[in-house]
Amino acid sequence: MPEEPDRRVRLINAFVRVAAGQGVARTTAAAVAAEARLTERDFHACFGGLEDCFLAAYEHGCGVLHTQVSRAYRAEPSWHDGIRAGLRVMFEVMASAPALTRVSVVEATSAGPRARRARLRVMSGYRPFLDRPGHPRVPDAIHDAIIGGVYGTIFDYVDTGRTAELPELLPAMTCFTLLPYTDLGDAFKELGPSAPAPGPPLAFPAGEAARNT
Repeated sequence: MPEEPDRRVRLINAFVRVAAGQGVARTTAAAVAAEARLTERDFHACFGGLEDCFLAAYEHGCGVLHTQVSRAYRAEPSWHDGIRAGLRVMFEVMASAPALTRVSVVEATSAGPRARRARLRVMSGYRPFLDRPGHPRVPDAIHDAIIGGVYGTIFDYVDTGRTAELPELLPAMTCFTLLPYTDLGDAFKELGPSAPAPGPPLAFPAGEAARNT
């Protein structure tokens, strides 16, 4: 009989393959055990249930991703470059592991309340990257809006079978992330030669005129 650490790894990997193929809602302990070439008894010896198995896979995968993003971010000479580097690594790593990415991004939404809480913890773990050194701290509500916007775009790509195309999001998502922190010109540079030229500041009516529009 395989040792428990080996069984856990095999079952986690099997869970990811099964859940990515047929969805978490249709995944069973028996199917995961069969995929891992183990017994259902082995599964229950390692995990309290499918949600425990999902969380083990999710937290391991997200932890590895966060570590790699952090390493890329900290290796750059400036905050701006760090944001771009971190996003690049995020998209590349996620594109290289399509099954785990699908389970972690799309299937996580139907994996139960503990999975939802874990997802919120993981997402909030990216807030510190958005604190620009030497500038006033941005409220968490803005951090969360940026993180949620990037996450939502990733979700749409993965859900429609475009996981391999995630690295193509780098220019747009870097621009999007920088917009609250810098002027339009600097942010639009991330879009390359096709970037629109920022127009003049918009003039808004003031006083009584503003209240009547």
